[in-house]
Amino acid sequence: MSTEEGHLPSGAARSPRLIRIAEVIDRCALSKTTIYDRIRKGTFPPPADLGGVVAWSEAEVEDWIAARLAERTAVHRAAAAFCSLPAIQGGRRSTANAKED
Repeated sequence: MSTEEGHLPSGAARSPRLIRIAEVIDRCALSKTTIYDRIRKGTFPPPADLGGVVAWSEAEVEDWIAARLAERTAVHRAAAAFCSLPAIQGGRRSTANAKED
């Protein structure tokens, strides 16, 4: 059964794209040492051993990056919400920045 280039026969599963360490470093902006430290800590996706060569699932690395960006966004939203709260001192609203009458 032949297929057009770039198209899979219906029902065929697509193989995950694997990327090597140089591309992981480039995409994540982390050093090789940091990547392997985070793998040991369980905070970065581990590579697949391909028999003497290791490679990462591109999807897992992209998911990891997306999760870091989502965390950053959540932290920024929380910080913005906190900064917009009125200052409270001694159970009363701070008048340090209020104009004198």
